[in-house]
Amino acid sequence: PGGFITSNPFLYTSTSTLAFNTGGNFDLFPSNLEWNASIMPAHVAVLGGTSLVLMDDIDRSMTGNLSIIGSASTLTWNHNTFSPTDANLTVQGEVLISNGGQFIISDGDDHNLTSYDVFFESNLTIDASSLLLMNQDIGDDLFIAGNILNNGTLNSNNRLIVLNGTSDQSLTGIFTGDSRFHYIEVNNPGSIFLQNDIYVEDELRLTQGHTVVGVNQLIFGDTANCLGNFSSSNMIVADDAGHVVKLFTEVDSFFFPIGDRNGTAEYSPLSLHITAGTFGPAAQVSINLIDVKHPNNPSTTDFTTRYWTVEELDITNFSYDLFCDYVDSDIQGNESNFAAIKSDDNGTSWQILCYRIFEPAVPRGSTGRACTSPPP
Repeated sequence: PGGFITSNPFLYTSTSTLAFNTGGNFDLFPSNLEWNASIMPAHVAVLGGTSLVLMDDIDRSMTGNLSIIGSASTLTWNHNTFSPTDANLTVQGEVLISNGGQFIISDGDDHNLTSYDVFFESNLTIDASSLLLMNQDIGDDLFIAGNILNNGTLNSNNRLIVLNGTSDQSLTGIFTGDSRFHYIEVNNPGSIFLQNDIYVEDELRLTQGHTVVGVNQLIFGDTANCLGNFSSSNMIVADDAGHVVKLFTEVDSFFFPIGDRNGTAEYSPLSLHITAGTFGPAAQVSINLIDVKHPNNPSTTDFTTRYWTVEELDITNFSYDLFCDYVDSDIQGNESNFAAIKSDDNGTSWQILCYRIFEPAVPRGSTGRACTSPPP
């Protein structure tokens, strides 16, 4: 307890572990030779109820795994000065927070505008009794390049979590309630696979890659947005039994940047404009799509090999407009004969909503394609 190294630092090997196992508080300053901006340990372990605080605004890196294990075992990344330069904490190996351990990104500088980010370059695991807590300071964000398994609490606390791997990543466990995402960015040229439901409170930023819903729900809160330059390589894939869900408290609109990967990735979004309704406490609309002709579509010659399922919950007197984009490869037969049809009973009966006047020079989704009333 209270010990430190003077004169000559350790020479760490790739298998060595720097362990803080003293109990109580242990503050690690830039002058300490165990771990500072130029001295990188391999594995680091915080054990035995030790509260390790990384003091002052310096870059710190480690080449191996970080383990925070045991009740009252805490690692605090403490942004406690008004340094004019940014500082980052980088863990190249896996991060394990278990048996009551805690990882805290602290705002000790009273919202100074420097960046104090944390980079996990491999997997993050938080077990059922453990916590990762971010602060609300702008610029103090978390970048994760590996998988996330959260059975405890991942509290992003109104800050940004960026999924920035270079290969596929998965999100498994609890991502609702206290572990919901406030701001989350997908910046992975591969795919993000949801293994459980996730809830986005404020904003999903799609920078690159596929966010694959699978059989789960991607839930947007009533004030949440989805931003990005959407395309077949940058979209939400919602072509399975799962849904993209948007909560509503009043008349509003939402754009669903969805598509499928049934063979070739195809971007076919849906825009919802609610024009009237009475909204209950669980009011929501859920969306998914299937890249085949609906099995009960009555047309045998002119149709699209795509359909969308739109379901409302807890909205009475529901009135809305929908704008759905299909792709050229969906077209079967004569496109000029197409009509928009709707079924409320899974295709047993159909209602013709409108016919379209097609103008091939005008892109889909523009106002250049008028919807006309069906004939008597």
